[in-house]
Amino acid sequence: MTEGAGLPEVQVGSARASPGERVRGSLSIELGGGAAVELPVVILQGTSEGPSVLVSGGMHGNEVNGVVAANRVLHEIHPQQLRGTLIVLPVLNPGGFAKEDRYVPQDGADLNRAFPGAHDGTASQRLAFALWDQVLPQVLVGVDFHDAGLRNVLLPHPRIHTLIEPLNPGATDITLAMGQLMGTDVILQREGKAGMLATEARHHLGVPVINFEIGGAGIVMDDFVTRGLVGLTNLLKRLEMLEGVPQVPHVQFVLEERDIHKCSIGGVLTQRKELGEWVSAGEVVSTIVDPLTDGLEQVRATRSGVLLSMQRRSRIEAGRSVFSLLAFDGDPSDLEALKNQPGQRVISCDDTRCAIIPNKVLALALQQWRSAPPPVL
Repeated sequence: MTEGAGLPEVQVGSARASPGERVRGSLSIELGGGAAVELPVVILQGTSEGPSVLVSGGMHGNEVNGVVAANRVLHEIHPQQLRGTLIVLPVLNPGGFAKEDRYVPQDGADLNRAFPGAHDGTASQRLAFALWDQVLPQVLVGVDFHDAGLRNVLLPHPRIHTLIEPLNPGATDITLAMGQLMGTDVILQREGKAGMLATEARHHLGVPVINFEIGGAGIVMDDFVTRGLVGLTNLLKRLEMLEGVPQVPHVQFVLEERDIHKCSIGGVLTQRKELGEWVSAGEVVSTIVDPLTDGLEQVRATRSGVLLSMQRRSRIEAGRSVFSLLAFDGDPSDLEALKNQPGQRVISCDDTRCAIIPNKVLALALQQWRSAPPPVL
């Protein structure tokens, strides 16, 4: 019997793939009022039986790194290497992408607050319903790539969402395990909001979906996109869809909140530090000058730690976040103490099917603690 013989075809919209094929097509969606959209779809079907995984980007039209990450999947993962199926939707919001707009242009709504959607609803609800009805029932899990939009840039990290009314006690544990497999030093955990893809798919369909944030500021960041691809392939290896062993840090920081620093005046922003760099408590990270009033503000780190996110747009309004950090208030080698930090905790990888690698953020903190010259991640 030839390889792949007997496996069924996989179809989404006009894309229909047989075993060993990469097929591109589209999902036609009527948005109401005579408007319609063609959602690009690519199916990679492996040559042997296995799970199906959704990979998506472009939920928000002003986020480019997720689109690039989803597209790189198409060129770096080959059907002949694959067990199971990848359904790749590189641009979930084509209208927003065309206009570099976060929202669905036909109704000005956030697509990631429109799930499960409605077949006869608003444009964003119809988009959401098409994914809900024709894609999500076919997959086991999903990875939805995002970035920070046009203003900010983020160190790569997955976001997992706790459920407001979980169907079972292990629901968050499943997405946390997926978050660990992304292999980043930091995981952000927050309460899910109604209408989010990750929240609604897990709650109603039992399909875990995590967001993977990679970069931002309207700039393609190749290193961060690569980090996203490594995380996805880690997951596929753990699901035995690809050969190999996932690489996961020996410890990872789980943040329930970020230590966000905001400015009190508007004007022109200058960042004095780089993303991923160590800053000490009291150190100036950002400077804002208001040319209309000759006002000056220096935003200092209130705690020592590693910069997780930074505003990249030089024009800034009062009250905006200028940076956030992962804070260290004590000896970073004392993992027991770090496990009990307010708003953040440390977890260890106990999956024997993973290769353990260092946590770069922790290594940076330890070097600083020992007065070594602080490198930039």
